[in-house]
Amino acid sequence: MDDKVSIHLLLIEDDTVDALSLYDLLEKADPSGVKVSHVQRFADGLDLVHQEHFDVVLLDLSLPDTQGLDTLDQLCRFVPELPVVVLTGVDSQTTAAEALRQGAQDFLVKGSIDGQLIIRSLRYAIERHRAQGALRESQERYELAARAANDGLWDWNLHTNRIYYSPRWALMLGYSEEEIGDSPTEWFLRLHPDDVEPTRRAIAQHFKRETDHFEQEYRIRHRSGSYRWMLSRGMALYTDNGEPYRMAGSQSDITARKQTEEKLIHDALHDPLTRLPNRIFFQQQLEGTLNRFRADPTQQFAVIFLDLDRFKTINDSLGHLMGDRLLTSIAGRLERCIPPSGIIARFGGDEFAVLLPQITAVAEATRVAKHMLQAMEAPFLLHGHEIFTSGSIGIALSADNYTRTEEILRDADTAMYRAKAAGMGKYRLFDATMHIRAMALWQLETDLRRAIERDEFLIYYQPIISFKTGQLAGFEALVRWNHPDRGLLYPADFLALAEETGLLNIIDRWTIRHGAAQLREWQMEYLRQPPIFLNVNLSGSILNQSDLPDYIDAVLRETGIHPNTLRLEITEGAILREIAGINHKLAELQKLNVRLCIDDFGTGYSSLSSLHYYPINTLKIDGSFIANMNSEIGNIGIVRTIISLAHDLNLDVIAEGVETPNQMQQLQALACEFGQGVLFAQAADPSSSRQLLQQNPSWLSTAC
Repeated sequence: MDDKVSIHLLLIEDDTVDALSLYDLLEKADPSGVKVSHVQRFADGLDLVHQEHFDVVLLDLSLPDTQGLDTLDQLCRFVPELPVVVLTGVDSQTTAAEALRQGAQDFLVKGSIDGQLIIRSLRYAIERHRAQGALRESQERYELAARAANDGLWDWNLHTNRIYYSPRWALMLGYSEEEIGDSPTEWFLRLHPDDVEPTRRAIAQHFKRETDHFEQEYRIRHRSGSYRWMLSRGMALYTDNGEPYRMAGSQSDITARKQTEEKLIHDALHDPLTRLPNRIFFQQQLEGTLNRFRADPTQQFAVIFLDLDRFKTINDSLGHLMGDRLLTSIAGRLERCIPPSGIIARFGGDEFAVLLPQITAVAEATRVAKHMLQAMEAPFLLHGHEIFTSGSIGIALSADNYTRTEEILRDADTAMYRAKAAGMGKYRLFDATMHIRAMALWQLETDLRRAIERDEFLIYYQPIISFKTGQLAGFEALVRWNHPDRGLLYPADFLALAEETGLLNIIDRWTIRHGAAQLREWQMEYLRQPPIFLNVNLSGSILNQSDLPDYIDAVLRETGIHPNTLRLEITEGAILREIAGINHKLAELQKLNVRLCIDDFGTGYSSLSSLHYYPINTLKIDGSFIANMNSEIGNIGIVRTIISLAHDLNLDVIAEGVETPNQMQQLQALACEFGQGVLFAQAADPSSSRQLLQQNPSWLSTAC
């Protein structure tokens, strides 16, 4: 308190002489520093403190209406906000100690005091009382916060190595406050064994001031025996020498958050349908396995890649829901084929991958692959449906040249495609030749995309001969690829890849447009009746394009050719694959007045009686039937039946693969309208085909 500030003192003293003596002492010591209000009875003092503000009370313990320390006790209870200095005529250490214990700030003995002592005692009493009040408020605030907080508080005295644990800290572990002592073992012996060392290390780092504060997540054992996740934070206090002497902090229960995090992590690394690990998890495990192998090449491993056969057909016919149920059932069967150390994952769609992180021989990997294939042999019974399926498997083994997980997966995938090409339900081990072939295909695909941009495709035209006149009636447009390095490539060299990569639709459109433009040019140059026609093949991929009729119509308008001189060939296989909507698609094309032809008829095993369902104009008999007309197989009867049925349906017929005059004679005898084959001419470039049109040869003599 500032020396200039007055002290408003309440003096409760029944002895007038003693009161006047105190007045005199205070006046001499500090004439203006103390303002005194005097009462002689305790009751009067209580009344006065409720009327005026006082800084301190000087209390005599011997009063007319109360005696002894009971006087002090009553005053402290009635006006606890006022500091009290006891004034007594008895010099008793016992009484003084008890007075201080009951709340007095000081104890003065009459006759042994002076004015300065009294003033100093009063000022100290005021300051100590204020400090005690502030401390009491702080303690009350701390206690309220500790009780209200959801966290468990702890306070560690490092000198005594004792820890105060708040009631909430104990309750978080299922204990009462009385059941938890003050030893550090109450904390550390309950930690999960895996979390003890990390927690001690985090504390030590903070004690060394390597961190601003202590913070650690750990698992701690609950009374039930289960572990709860906690987040503990704390901060240490240090001596002038930099030694920690105290650290206090809190403990929060984060079990719910951890469970949510673990679920999110699990969901991010697992397939929601089959509950198997997903591609991300698999690649993480494979990366660890690859790193171990590179450090120790004796740690051999294998990757198995499985792709279901004909899954798209099942999905399309039975629906995606049934497809999902099938995938779940397949996952269950495959999981039982994997050894305990292995990992099986769903890569998405109908692809599964298996990691065998430790094998000693190739036979271990092939044995697992065989078990997987065998597990899929039995039919799957799903909601009344008996579903048969199989898989194709590729296996890649650990090798020194692998540096990335993508390389291993690539090779397993390559081997799987080789297995699929060999037939359903097979497995293949990857070897270097597969990679070479895969790279060649990749290069071919790259070249194929560039070929479209660089206009490297050509059309070769194979003559179609009228058996009635013996003269050229039309051509079939056959695409060729003039590869800049490999020379002229035939459809067998690239069409399958073009279909797989989605480029066949573009090639088909190019062929239709350029073929129709060439046909128009020849029709204008060589006027014939009927005009020559052009057959162009349509792949299954272009049949799926909804704008195909619009595209054909645009080509007809652009070139000006008569629609019925453009004949669109569709293979019997494509019709069978697209049977659900093929009639609608063919009907849209026929509205344009183009003629529609079924190519390679007889190879797709469709019923002859189903022909009347399709809006077609022409049948093209596959060359394999023509080649064996004279053999003991008796294909002449099949050819006769096909031609007869076609004529009954008002269809004309083209025979493919005519190679001999005898075949031509037999076909003429069966009233087949057209034929094509090496007997007449090979497919040729536009220039050679033009010369053939100029020569206008007749092949009637050939059949003689």
